[in-house]
Order: sequence, then structure tokens, then C-alpha cells
Amino acid sequence: MDKHVTSYWKRVSVATLMVGLVGMYGWQAPLAQAAQTPHVDQTFPVQIHLHPVHQSGSVLFGHKEIRVGGKDFAQVSSFSLNGTTYMPIWYVMQVLKHLGLDNQWDGSRWNVSAPNGVHLPVAQGGGDASILVNGHSVYRVQKLVKQGTTFMPVWYIMNILKMVGVDNTWSGDVWSISGGNGTSGTSGGVSSTEGNLQPSLAQGAAVTPSQPLAELINGVAIAGGLPNHASPDETYWQRASKDFFLQVSTSASWNLSQNSPLENLQPGQTVQLLAYAGSADVTQTKWLVNSPDGHFGPGPSNISYSINQYHATAETFTADKPGIYTLQAVADGKYSVPLVLLVGVPQLQGTPIQVPPQDTGILPMPTGLQPTTSGTVESFRYQLYPLQNGWMPISGSAAAGVQNVDVYLSAGVGQWVYTLPVTHGQFAGEVRVPFTGNVQVGLTGDLITQLNQNNSTFSLYPIGTVSNPVGMTPQQQGLLYSSFFNSNQSPALERLASILAENSPSQDTAIAAIANYASWATRYDFVDYQQKKTVWHNAAEVFNGHLGVCQDISDLAAAMLKSVGVPVQTVIGKSSPNEAVDDHEWLQAWNGTAWVLDDPTFGQETSENGNQYINTFTNAYTTATTALASHIPDPAQVGTFK
Repeated sequence: MDKHVTSYWKRVSVATLMVGLVGMYGWQAPLAQAAQTPHVDQTFPVQIHLHPVHQSGSVLFGHKEIRVGGKDFAQVSSFSLNGTTYMPIWYVMQVLKHLGLDNQWDGSRWNVSAPNGVHLPVAQGGGDASILVNGHSVYRVQKLVKQGTTFMPVWYIMNILKMVGVDNTWSGDVWSISGGNGTSGTSGGVSSTEGNLQPSLAQGAAVTPSQPLAELINGVAIAGGLPNHASPDETYWQRASKDFFLQVSTSASWNLSQNSPLENLQPGQTVQLLAYAGSADVTQTKWLVNSPDGHFGPGPSNISYSINQYHATAETFTADKPGIYTLQAVADGKYSVPLVLLVGVPQLQGTPIQVPPQDTGILPMPTGLQPTTSGTVESFRYQLYPLQNGWMPISGSAAAGVQNVDVYLSAGVGQWVYTLPVTHGQFAGEVRVPFTGNVQVGLTGDLITQLNQNNSTFSLYPIGTVSNPVGMTPQQQGLLYSSFFNSNQSPALERLASILAENSPSQDTAIAAIANYASWATRYDFVDYQQKKTVWHNAAEVFNGHLGVCQDISDLAAAMLKSVGVPVQTVIGKSSPNEAVDDHEWLQAWNGTAWVLDDPTFGQETSENGNQYINTFTNAYTTATTALASHIPDPAQVGTFK
């Protein structure tokens, strides 16, 4: 199947901008009785590239120490996001009270009482919470609320303490605070070693923590109080073999044509498991799960299991309660890749994860700016404004009938495209420029609609060039939304992603849970394949329609992960070194330490005649396995412009 994607830069003469988007590869299903997935022929006469990306740290989790007057005050669970440390506000409030500084928090305003005569600056920063001193607004900051408790960036309160004469320093692990000048604090500290949290009826309230917080996912409490009593499972991932996999089916007889979707797996429902290796027999297996609410039983004895001519072992699994379960098999001293099962998802709950808007790359239009460039191209009037620390303000109007304006940024081999909605004929916003140096800016309208109506072509109109000196790390780029990663246009998508992340016992499991959902909930579009036509989607459309090809499945997983603050890069390349034509898309997500590979499309099972088996899944394409070693990425298309 061909996807011809051509855009036109309309100047005095028309030049062709090279653009290529991705379809799906075929693969051989591991079960002997299952046939192979379809081979979808995708060829492109033109291509678009993104700069190669490299690893660097941006999200770290752990405990931090607060010391007051040289004495231990508290050990608190905290997290660092893009170089900024966040702590539970309750603990910081106790520090201030200990120093004799009364302070109150109402969910959006944090008012600190300080001695009279303190010089206070004009309010700085931007965000959804205010820090006030004696009723005077000093800082606007971005708070993060998780399970009823607010996390705040410590840097701002450090500055306020310095304003009132309290010396304090930060080593990266220890916040050291002097006794203060003129403050009347009491002795002693907070009785805690875990930085515990307790949900509050008033979201964002500062409540005394009581539940253990063993670990964080971007500030979200992920262990302690989970509905299935799951324990942290980092060890499961750390000890996994690269060539030992699990497969699951809801069919008792491994009849893959039976329709009992994994997407709808419920408590009390028994599933079938297989443990298999890519190049050896598996004969005796021990099974592990990280929750007391999950139970194993013997597999069917009347079925012989062989995968790629190697023997496999069988078992059953039943979960008593809704939750996210991590399963692992052990054979001959080797541990399998963990299998993440989502059970009773509609019954799970979670607090919406609030990713700072500036991390998504799209902000409201600032006020009081003067445009540097104005003009008209085709049906658009536009105004460009001076770059603000890597952010490009843009506004304008569009012709009647245009619902969205897509802002296209291009620098060398790097391209990115944002969608701004059109309201009453007007569009406006501030978008993050991912590239340094000279960046070309273009406009188009309703990109997805154009691709579907015009044989995968769209018209692109240049409006100028901006010079951006501010760089971004790959992790920062990995959080940007786009015209394809548009979870901000689907509250239901964001809500489900938050539920899956908050009910996962580790960051790696959260990544796998979201990728597995995208795999199980998206049916492969065989009309696209068989009729040799292309239907273009963004992530919100894939989420609502449950239909797509490999780029749609990967884009959905990527958009869901970005919406909970997990950086993601989509990867375009070949599914095997022998594949000369077809392109395929998978993804890699940042787990706080490294990029974790996942191919949600290849986890699916399909038959030779194009039927998708929605009741089975293999985890052979999760993490850096030997199966995924056949995938050959194009270094210039890691990240993609979508």
C-alpha cells in the first residue's frame, strides 16, 4: 500500500517539500496455530526527517532530606522534573511554621506571613498557583497535584526565605536551612521517613501525609493503596531476559477466533499464558505476580504448545480485583520479559495528571505583544511576534470553514507541526520551537482533512523565518504535542492515560500498560491495507475510532504517554534488515533512566486472511528484546515530525 504525502510551498513558483509518513510491516505470529500478520506494502516517493536524538536525563525520583538548624527535620519523597525539584507542600509548610512563619494554602494561593519591612519584588513567573508574602503576590508557579496532595517547586520558597533573612542552601539531595534571623521556631522535626501522602476531599489541600509513598511517576503516587495491593516491580524489569517471552489469550483452548477481547479483561476472568523462548525449549516454569490478588493455575493438558518449533509451557491466571498486574515466568534461572495485564479498567480511578502546559509546547497567546511580521497567504492572515525564550507567538485569521490552523516548523532535516483551533475565524497561541538556528515557519489548514481528501497531499504556505538560540533536550522534545499527538483535544484520552499511570506500580509498567492498551484497543485497518488506500488520523481520532495502522497505534500510545508526562519518541524504520521497501513505526519512552522500546503493533496477532485476533497478545516486542533487534530505525526519523 502506498502513502504518497506531498506538500507544496507556494511562493512565486511551486516547489516540492519532501514528506513521508509511515505504515505497517508484517511479521510471523509466534503461535504455531496462528498465521502471520498481514504484510502491508508502504512505499514513499518522498521523506521528511527529524534530527537524530540522544539521551540525557530530565526526570528523576527519590527521597530528599530537609535539615533545619543542622538537625534532621524530615525525609520526603520528591521528584525532579526538567531540573526542578518538587516536594509535598505539607512538609514545606511545616518548615515555615517551625521557623515562625505562619502560612496557609487554599489550593491555589499560598500566603506566607513575614516580618514587616521585608522588601518584596514585583510578581514573577507564570503558572496556576500564587505564592504571596503578607498578601503580596511574589511568584506565579506551576503546581502538580497528585492523589489530593500538592507538590511545589522548592526553588521559589528558597528565595522567599532569603528575602526574610533565613539562609538556606540546596545540594541536590539536602535542603539545609538555618534557624533564621528573628524567627521563633520550635525544636524538633516531622515524624516521617517516607514523605507520605494522604488523599484529601479538597483537591490540592495541604493534608498530613499518612500513606506510604514508595515511588513516584512524574509526581504521581504509584505504590501503596493500589486497588490490587500491587507492590513495586522494578526488579521484574531489571532481571528480564532478552529472549524469554510471555503470550496471553482469553480463550481457554487457545482458539484465537473466539471473541473475548483482552481490552475488556475483568476480575474473576481466567486467561491462558504461555512462556516461550526465541531459540530454546521451555519445559519447567515458575510463575510470579506482584499482587496477592492474582493467582496462577495449571494450563490445559490436552494441547501441545510449540512456538517456532520450540516447546512452550502453559499456565492460567486469574485476578480477583481491578488493577494493573505484572506477571513474570522463571525457567532455568532466567526471568521472562514482564507481561502487564490491565484488569477491570473501567472500575479503576485516578486523579488527572496535570502536566505543566509549557512542557506540551502549546500555551495561550501572551498579551501586549507587538508583531514583527504581518501578511496574507492564501486564506490566512497572520502576525508573527518576537521569540520569547524559545517560544513563538503567532496569531491571525482563517477563511470560513477552516476549523484548525496547523503551524509547521522546519529546520534542516527537522520538522514539527502544531494545531491551533480556529474560534470565530481567529487563531492564536504560543508554540515551542524545537530546533535551534534558523527555523522556517509555514501555515496550513485542517491538515488531517487535507491528507484524506487530497490523496495524501496538503498545501503549505511559508510566512517567514525565525532565529532560535534556545535548545531542547530529547526528553523535552519528547513531551511536545503536535497535530498527530493531540491528546489535549481528547479529555477522555487524557483521563484514561492518568488512570493507567496512577494504577501502575512502576514507570516501566506504566509505559507497558499504556502501550498494551493502544495495542488491544486499536483494530488494524485492513481496508487501508487491502484496498490500497490511506486514512489519516490523529491520536484523538484513533482513540475514539479504535481503528488504524502501525503509525496510528504507536501515535496513540505516544500521545497517552505524553499526556502523563512521559517523554516519547516515535521511531520510523524497517521491521527487518531484509525489508527493502516498507516502513514501520514503533516507539521508545523515557523511564527516568533510559529509553524503553515498545512496538504495540507487533504485539497483535492476525491471520493470513486479515482477521485480527483481539484476544491474544505477546510481549516479545516490549523492551530491548531479541525480537525487537530485527527492527532497524532510520536515525534521521527518530522522533518524527508528527
